[in-house]
Amino acid sequence: MMMKHSVYYRTVEKLLAGELPGKTAQYKMAPPARNLPDTPLQRKTKYAGVLIILYPVENKSYTILIRRSTYNGAHSGQISFPGGQYESRDKDLTSTALRETREEIGISPELIKVIGKLTPLYIPVSNYFVHPVVGILDSEPNFERDPKEVEEIYSVKLESLLDPGCLISDDRIYENERIIQAPYFQYNHLKIWGATAMILSEFIELHRNMAKRSL
Repeated sequence: MMMKHSVYYRTVEKLLAGELPGKTAQYKMAPPARNLPDTPLQRKTKYAGVLIILYPVENKSYTILIRRSTYNGAHSGQISFPGGQYESRDKDLTSTALRETREEIGISPELIKVIGKLTPLYIPVSNYFVHPVVGILDSEPNFERDPKEVEEIYSVKLESLLDPGCLISDDRIYENERIIQAPYFQYNHLKIWGATAMILSEFIELHRNMAKRSL
């Protein structure tokens, strides 16, 4: 069971301000066929911000994942965090993550308290350099889905993702008429893999550090 929410969020915020688990944690969930290089290209790379939203429901903490709509692109139909590409009107990539979250699932940035960031992750297949931002809400949000960008919204119990039993080390995933060999997190019927799983892996490693500190 999660500690009391206010204490839990403050603890996560402190851990995010310290040394992060980084690529070591991310690459625990990297597909074996993940293409290198591991660092973004100099000129053509696109930058993006995604948001890990934490919020309480009764005595549990939840986060939000989405399934992207089908389109002609590398991440069509995939499970991801809300977020998207940096635009010139954005102050920074945190602003990008907040703006895209509002556009995709209808949560106002004014309701979200940003408490830190995880390690940026480069995605070779789409040439995106993704900055994961962590924010909290006081209560369960009301969603307004943009059907052009989001096929479905999932409220995910964080405690379930922290259970080692949801980690499938290496298996076949059927995605967009392709068969992919990759580790993934299993949450109900969802298979969370790729960049989203790599970001989640670092966030979960933070919780392991939290548990060590409490011993």
